[in-house]
Amino acid sequence: MKITVSTSSVPMMIENLKELKAGILTKEKLHKTLLHKDYQVEFARYNQEGMPLSMIPMEEYEEYLLNCLNLEEDQVENPRLRMRHKELVEFINSIESFNINVLDKLNANPKVLQVVESNLKNGLDDRGFNSLKELNIISTIGIGNSFGYPYENFIHFDAMRMQKFISDEDSLIAFISHETHHVLMNNIFSEIKFESPLDYFITSFSFEGLAVKFNNNATGTLSKVMYPDRNVNVALDGDTWDFLEDDFEFMMKHLKNDIKRIKDENISMEDVQNFLNEYWMTPNAISEATGKTMNILHYRLYYMGNEIFGTLYDYYGKEELFKIIRNPSSIIEKFNAVTDEKYHLL
Repeated sequence: MKITVSTSSVPMMIENLKELKAGILTKEKLHKTLLHKDYQVEFARYNQEGMPLSMIPMEEYEEYLLNCLNLEEDQVENPRLRMRHKELVEFINSIESFNINVLDKLNANPKVLQVVESNLKNGLDDRGFNSLKELNIISTIGIGNSFGYPYENFIHFDAMRMQKFISDEDSLIAFISHETHHVLMNNIFSEIKFESPLDYFITSFSFEGLAVKFNNNATGTLSKVMYPDRNVNVALDGDTWDFLEDDFEFMMKHLKNDIKRIKDENISMEDVQNFLNEYWMTPNAISEATGKTMNILHYRLYYMGNEIFGTLYDYYGKEELFKIIRNPSSIIEKFNAVTDEKYHLL
């Protein structure tokens, strides 16, 4: 697999933000920066059809960024821009402290990418791993709320957040391999013919679930850690993971109810996506175990996906796991076969 790294837009935007703070940034200069090829990938991703929450048109972002220092959070209309408004303003106000783009370390230490490749080989079958010949890793001062994401044969990382959250080489490896795993899983998903809304619903949990299993060494209630001799929950937010772990039994109950409704009622694909968005993929969560309210950094989908598909890996191994994923109507039966009756999904 050929891997390229692009970070050239970052110093351009840092200069823009310093000028914004000083009150001298022009719309023309900002517009030129946002025409950079890496930002064009960002806008393409955030404006693709079916994007949840909201899109981020380039013209809207230009206007927002030029005025963001004069806006309160509740004055920001776009939900995605509002979610990261406070963080962005704090970053701009302390812009002088930004000293290095973490991804620049990749060019200085190619061994990091070797470990990434090893993690991916361990976390995908041969067919999935070999489905991508070239990967483009890009980094910008991100326009939206996502820390990292896959899009086509790109993975993007927000340089602003990487400096804040990636503290060591293990975290860097985990982030890159996690997002690259998504790119390859997208290729696998493109081959799957979903026969029913239930097949689509349950398979959706594999995307983030296996990414944290294989690349973040995630702990679980049922699922075992992938690498017992390594640090666990690497580059995962500890408070979020504890929150999700405490709520496991309640999430399992919710999952069973969703599965039963999808199976018994006339539930459309659109309804299934609403199920995912409203509970499994919302950052705003109230713990049923403790009553605590939290803005979780990893959706419930991550944790429960690790429980379902991480457990399938633990019992069946890698090759059989991906056969099951490619035959989604077998997932529930295979999971029930290796778990206690109280955890049976149907």
